Amino acid sequence: MRRVALFLAVVLGSFFAGRAGLAVIIPQTVNQLADNSTHILRAKVESKAAHWNETHNYIFTYVTLQVKEQYKGKLTLPSMITVVVPGGAVGDTGLTVEHAASFSVGEDVVVFLSKRGLVFDVTSWELGKYTVVNGLVKEKKLPLADFAAAIRKAIKQ
Repeated sequence: MRRVALFLAVVLGSFFAGRAGLAVIIPQTVNQLADNSTHILRAKVESKAAHWNETHNYIFTYVTLQVKEQYKGKLTLPSMITVVVPGGAVGDTGLTVEHAASFSVGEDVVVFLSKRGLVFDVTSWELGKYTVVNGLVKEKKLPLADFAAAIRKAIKQ
């Protein structure tokens, strides 16, 4: 009985310790996000589509962005880029990945990105994506012009 209790304690402890570690996202300043990104852009979300990976054991969402403005990195404008985020829904199967950035078609965003081959990843998961609504950066409660100035200042440092 004691061995069973010890075994359960180890198994459950490992399970919950692993789960707790998955939920930790370390806050980052604009300077840190800028340092860790190859590209920083303002864009409009044109489309998104979720697909299985090649081994059919993971779902990724491919988000197409129409670039409006570049703060860091060089792209030929007008430019459409693809950002890949973990999770999504294919048919009746959905995969939710905690802290992954989420996008809505038509959304105006500022994104901190890392180039990976022909596609981009969002730097620092959900922390690298900001929504612009009526000229305000929702997550920072700042006018877009002020946020853009903070980004440009971070890049110069």
